[in-house]
Amino acid sequence: MYNDVYIGEIVRVNITIENDNDYPVNVTVRDSTAGAIVYGGLNIPQIPPGMIAPPMPYVEFTDTVPAHGEKSFTYSLLPTLVGHYIHSATEVRTDNDVLIYLDPQTTEINCISDGVCDESIGENYITCPQDCWSGAEDGICNPIADGQCDKDCIEGLDPDCPTEKLIFDTGAPSNPYPSIAGMHIGNIIPSQDITVHKIYTYSCPGTGGHTESIELYENGTLIANGTWEDYAGDWHNVTLHNVTGAPYVRLLKGHTNGKVYYDWIPAIQLLE
Repeated sequence: MYNDVYIGEIVRVNITIENDNDYPVNVTVRDSTAGAIVYGGLNIPQIPPGMIAPPMPYVEFTDTVPAHGEKSFTYSLLPTLVGHYIHSATEVRTDNDVLIYLDPQTTEINCISDGVCDESIGENYITCPQDCWSGAEDGICNPIADGQCDKDCIEGLDPDCPTEKLIFDTGAPSNPYPSIAGMHIGNIIPSQDITVHKIYTYSCPGTGGHTESIELYENGTLIANGTWEDYAGDWHNVTLHNVTGAPYVRLLKGHTNGKVYYDWIPAIQLLE
């Protein structure tokens, strides 16, 4: 196998078995192909139906190695993930049931820089720093002070990520139904100035209820707003921009249905 290849390149695998005996030896060679697509007309055993823990995929060859000779087995595969492709120990079994394992090998599968951090092929800050910058949502926490909040880190681990503090909570209603989309316009008067950067909306169980947008006003002047970013990640939350302490806030939720209620408030949390 090659030491370095790029994702999308086909890797040629060559296994050579030597026979130092004075007689020929029948061998069965089994090679793991996990994490790759195999090319060629090969004998790839099927997984038995009903097997609870199926074995790793592999290719298998059977042939005779002549006395004091050698036999080579070759196939091609296409790795599906960037990073270390570990070619596990090849299993060689002789006709007299002697089992031999060849040394495993590792091939580095390099990413091709295209400006996109593609998690589906294993790209992350470690395997493809060209495309996955520090702070990218790639499943890798990079907790260093570099001005980039890494959302893959748990709260409090990355010094660049603000620590959320709950400062207002209506609580989830015990009986949220019926629930309809609508617009809420009203005042919340805190006992002291507060700084808010996120709003969390309680959704009814089994629904995708959320806040579409929010605007905060101070004395009739818009001081902050935020817009929902679709069902991705933490979709219950809407992040606010340019928020300062305000003696009261005005909340706008969803789209109006034309009806007016005077004794209702959205089930939300305000987070600092």
